Amino acid sequence: MLNKIKWYINFDCQIFTIMTLVLNFMYIIVGEVDDINLFGYIQLTLQHFTLSTVITILFFLFKKIIAMREWYSYLTTWLIVLVSVYGIGSLLFDWFDINSWWSLITLAITIFIYVVIFLLNYIENIKDSKNINEKLNEMRERNSE
Repeated sequence: MLNKIKWYINFDCQIFTIMTLVLNFMYIIVGEVDDINLFGYIQLTLQHFTLSTVITILFFLFKKIIAMREWYSYLTTWLIVLVSVYGIGSLLFDWFDINSWWSLITLAITIFIYVVIFLLNYIENIKDSKNINEKLNEMRERNSE
């Protein structure tokens, strides 16, 4: 159980870090950095953390569906992310208007962040799988001796 909790905390940190880096980069490109004071930046960072935590909690609540690795599990992950981003980002935090071109930019940023997080977890799973296989091979060699 403790390993699962650590995994979800790590997942939340990954989402928060990647999201904050990508969005800060976007703010620099758009030129909104000049308009943000320290309090505004702290508030924005806390909003990013709130969003990443809500996504993580929803992934935890729907973990049985997500773990099935069927088409509907991938659809569930996308719905969690999109409902969170558009619901919290647009309706609660007023980051963008759903009916504006910012909505399309938000979708592109969301896809990019989703792919980066997916790749990070995929690489970690490959590494874990490799370690498990190495341990199993070591155990087989010991038992065959």
